[in-house]
Amino acid sequence: MVTFITGILQISIISRLIGPEGVGVLGLFMASAALIYGLLPGQSSETVLTFVPKYDSLEKGKKSKEIIIFAFSLDIFSSLVSYIIIVLISPILLKTFSINAAYQNIFLIYSTVIIFISPIVSGGALLRLRNLYKTQLYISLAVSAFKILFSLIIWILRFSFDMIILSYVIISLLEGILTLYYSIKNYEIIGNSIFKSVKNVCNDKEIISFQFQGYLRSVIKSLSRYLDTLIMGYFSNSLVQVGYYRISKQILNYVQLPFGSLMNVLYPEYSKLWYAKKIPELKQIIKKIMMILGGICFLIFIIFFAFNKNIILILFGNQFIDSSKVLLIMVIVGILNIIMIPWVSVPVISGNARAPLIAVAIALIFQIIAIITLVPTLQAIGAALSNLIYMLIWAIVLTPFILKILKIGHDENSLPIA
Repeated sequence: MVTFITGILQISIISRLIGPEGVGVLGLFMASAALIYGLLPGQSSETVLTFVPKYDSLEKGKKSKEIIIFAFSLDIFSSLVSYIIIVLISPILLKTFSINAAYQNIFLIYSTVIIFISPIVSGGALLRLRNLYKTQLYISLAVSAFKILFSLIIWILRFSFDMIILSYVIISLLEGILTLYYSIKNYEIIGNSIFKSVKNVCNDKEIISFQFQGYLRSVIKSLSRYLDTLIMGYFSNSLVQVGYYRISKQILNYVQLPFGSLMNVLYPEYSKLWYAKKIPELKQIIKKIMMILGGICFLIFIIFFAFNKNIILILFGNQFIDSSKVLLIMVIVGILNIIMIPWVSVPVISGNARAPLIAVAIALIFQIIAIITLVPTLQAIGAALSNLIYMLIWAIVLTPFILKILKIGHDENSLPIA
């Protein structure tokens, strides 16, 4: 909730200063950098959350530490390689999206964000696994305080686009340092050989197979998350339309944040219940949370259906009013995603990484077809509809896999609950 409030405040102030076209440029910067990072084999949080509890339960602490070192090393290395690629192809990217070449240096400065936030992936997973939610709250409070401070300074001094980008970089650096420090603090991994740990994990076929399937799924998710913005920037030839789509997607992301945090909480708890063979208890938790989220989502839809234009006017001003229909479609996308939250971690914690991979791959194919078909004529609305199509296909394909996994787990692994 802290991140939600400060994030909305930040994008509201920045959007009013730079307008739809500036937001469009910023959105293309973010999507380009994030997609390139997403195409490399980082993003190791699921490996941490799945295998560290497993080896802790087997009292193999050394193996758990090696997995943690492997995850951090892979995430940071991937971010560095990504940045080198961005430096090499930045002129092509700017030309592709008809962005003035004068933006190249500031794009390269912004792209350092992917290096600074790389420890957050595995670091956040490790904090959740160790039940250090209070520490995560303190980190969020510190980062949010700087967001508010920078936002107020930006508004008062009417900072330029370059200074706004610099503020993003500084905040990302702060969050990365704090997460890295507190996630490994008191975990006794300092002094362990990085090379030896990575080598040992790489020799474990089970972990590497899981990591690779997770990597493929991460690539597809990155394509789904950012390719829509990039394809839209190419086909629409309108930075203003990209700006409309960008702020609608930002609002959606912040609305989902508290529920995404819920998933972060559920993942380690699911993992512990699965390896303790308490499948009935796991099912009961899933059912209760889905009922609660269903009621909350109904209220969210009513609010945005009735007041979507008012929300746009209050947060971003009259210059963004044409994005109200885009926002409403994106809210429906978010509602579907929120309802799926209790489900999505089940395949991964059970070691079935292939099911989510198949689901996102099929959904992505439909989304890309929808983007290419709809964006040239419907612009930002077409991009929003492509997200809705992705979410529907993903949910339809994934749900039978999850039901099957829970049934198998109940038949073969469950134990009586006292």
